[in-house]
Amino acid sequence: MINRIIIIFWIYTFTLIKGESFDEYNRFANQLYEEKEYFRAITEYKRLNSFFPGNPNYIQNKIMIVNCYYNAGHLIEAISELKELNIIYPKYFNFIYREAKILNEISHYFESNEIIQNNLNKFKQVQNDSLIYLSAINLFRLQKIDDSKEVLDKIINSSSLYYVAQETKTYISNYDKLRFKNRKYAGYLNLVIPGSGYFYLGMEQTALATFFIESLFIGILNKSLQNNTTGTSMLTGFLFSGIHLGATYGAVEQADKLNKNIFKEFCNGL
Repeated sequence: MINRIIIIFWIYTFTLIKGESFDEYNRFANQLYEEKEYFRAITEYKRLNSFFPGNPNYIQNKIMIVNCYYNAGHLIEAISELKELNIIYPKYFNFIYREAKILNEISHYFESNEIIQNNLNKFKQVQNDSLIYLSAINLFRLQKIDDSKEVLDKIINSSSLYYVAQETKTYISNYDKLRFKNRKYAGYLNLVIPGSGYFYLGMEQTALATFFIESLFIGILNKSLQNNTTGTSMLTGFLFSGIHLGATYGAVEQADKLNKNIFKEFCNGL
């Protein structure tokens, strides 16, 4: 019974749409897009392409679906739609570049460069250079600094992107001046002197708190050993070991987090 109702509903909907003009529905979908009703617009664009598969705006509607997903922040879905477009038009630069660019935006640098390498030989001049430039940015984001510079040098001086590439290369060269923290050194300091690893990372309050807490446990442990209270000694030793090792690992994690933020801020200058 339910299946019959669903079938009747779709037949009725199909009849209504066929009875209306394509242009009216297309204008309605575009209006929803202008009003930033992206998911409603997606439904209408898909409906148009489903009921009017041969319509002159078929590809444009799919592009609008990509735009809707992108503007709504659903970048994975936008990439999925672009993949379909790239199957239909495997040599259309805008679709290929946009897919690679969105992958770059969501930090899928390997996948972005894979698309670039698979399609680079299809294009020449500024289109080819645009893909090369994006590839270099991906390599830099992967912290492959020398590889990034080498790729930027492939953009010849007659290209319209040459000066941009050289400016980017100069900026990337400042990477060596970044003051990253040594993660192993931070962990080692916390292992030897409680809190010193955090102090090295510039986390003075955390360093003092760690030193105070661990010193307190050491004092309790020492006193319990002097009083031959085995149970207290074992419990205190166990707790101290957990806190001490946790602080050591914490310093390593904080160093990674700090270095990531330093690199992120540097990348924002590109």
